[in-house]
Amino acid sequence: MSAVAKPELVQALFCSPLPVTADLPVDSIRAEIESILQAQESSGCLCDVAQEAGDHPESYLDRIRWCISCVQKAYPQVGAA
Repeated sequence: MSAVAKPELVQALFCSPLPVTADLPVDSIRAEIESILQAQESSGCLCDVAQEAGDHPESYLDRIRWCISCVQKAYPQVGAA
């Protein structure tokens, strides 16, 4: 995978169908993110994240926090740029 910043990784995971759960293996997180990034551009993910925040504000915050946590676990070496 080419250089991708954490925000793009978080957005890609947010767009995945994975359920919010704390016990996903790192390999599953990485595979899902890479699959999403190959399927659409990061700007498409950003649009989906924004749409979801507007449509489902009650679940948005939990999911985005979960995504951030997963990305930090799966990609500790990636910068936030």
